[in-house]
Amino acid sequence: MGLGNFLKSVVDREFLGRDIVKKQIEIYYQQKNFYPEQAQHVHLAQVWLSRQAAHGHSISSPEMQMLSYTETLLCACVPHPQCAEALGLYILYKERPDIINDYPHFSHSFEALIWPVMQAQEDGKMEALYKKHNPNVPKEYMEILFCEA
Repeated sequence: MGLGNFLKSVVDREFLGRDIVKKQIEIYYQQKNFYPEQAQHVHLAQVWLSRQAAHGHSISSPEMQMLSYTETLLCACVPHPQCAEALGLYILYKERPDIINDYPHFSHSFEALIWPVMQAQEDGKMEALYKKHNPNVPKEYMEILFCEA
């Protein structure tokens, strides 16, 4: 973020919200460019981990690695490229609920992106939706994420 954008984000919380979402989308595309063969869920998990690292959290533990997948599971069921925007909005909600409350267009956007996923979950079709958008996820991840035997 340049100096002008930084100063604007200090006084304009809506701009800050947009900037947080935009940054997550940029990191997602960087991940996708570096590792194009990976499933979108892997990219989303890496974005989430990078955000945690930026906040000073250790991201190398197996627990944190697994948490990155559970925290990004719903967003991984959103089609590319909207999955990155969904994650950015989710991160905004987690980190700055004040911005979400004051600028409801953020929550409306998130709800529109996540609604089909929530419907699939309610209908028992979330695993199929996940596989559709993440066809190359290793079987062991699927077993953990969806508690398969």
